[in-house]
Amino acid sequence: MSVALLKYFLLALLIQVFAAAFMSPVHAGTWSRIFLDGKGHAFLVKADGKMLRVSKHGRALNPKLAPDGETAAWLLVGRGGEGAADASELAVYRHGRIRKIRCDPLIREYWFWQNGSYLVLDCGGRHFAGRNVLYEIASLRQVESVDQAKLPVEQRPAWANE
Repeated sequence: MSVALLKYFLLALLIQVFAAAFMSPVHAGTWSRIFLDGKGHAFLVKADGKMLRVSKHGRALNPKLAPDGETAAWLLVGRGGEGAADASELAVYRHGRIRKIRCDPLIREYWFWQNGSYLVLDCGGRHFAGRNVLYEIASLRQVESVDQAKLPVEQRPAWANE
């Protein structure tokens, strides 16, 4: 095989690899919205209208898409003692993978921060102060936590106030 033919073959192979990487459904900004169907399954929608079901068991609630379009999250609900939907677990979908964050007793609210680079959970009981927990999205590593009972709202970091 000649050197020119080998170079041509390698160039063609590189073009295919890069094209596949950039056309992949996990490429940045792929998702344009997230919604739930009537059975509690979460679906992500691409800009071209193609859908992907990302939840497994039909227990999804309160789905949200990060502003950067790379990450989606939804609460996983169980049944509370009086029939109310309670969630102590959050599913996080990013780059084709679902990971979960647990927070007891309840996840009262959650939001994305800094264009989707971070995720904040408001954890605690139904009626009393709890804590805000900041996670870095790429690793899902806990970065910081704030005890709401010990720190007044006006003194909390910017990420802790939705």
